[in-house]
Amino acid sequence: MDSICQHCNALHFKDESVSDRQDEFKQCCHHGSVQLPELVPYPDEIKALLQGTDVESKNFRENIRSYNSALAFASMGAQIDLPQRYGPYCFRIHG
Repeated sequence: MDSICQHCNALHFKDESVSDRQDEFKQCCHHGSVQLPELVPYPDEIKALLQGTDVESKNFRENIRSYNSALAFASMGAQIDLPQRYGPYCFRIHG
């Protein structure tokens, strides 16, 4: 990745530019028309784990993907559609 979008500073390859200008791209922010809000800062506890040098912080960083996978369904959302027919109920998730 060797080019930076002039609007949002996203990294791109030169061949992804949409014109002869090397800093004009459409995939990231659609020429600056998409404006994302500022990110909410991490809680202090998470910031300490991500930036700390103690044993607990090191353990957290080494296992962060496992924690993410283990908690993935904790924030799951589903639309429950109760059947109108006879028979056992089957819980379905799409997506």
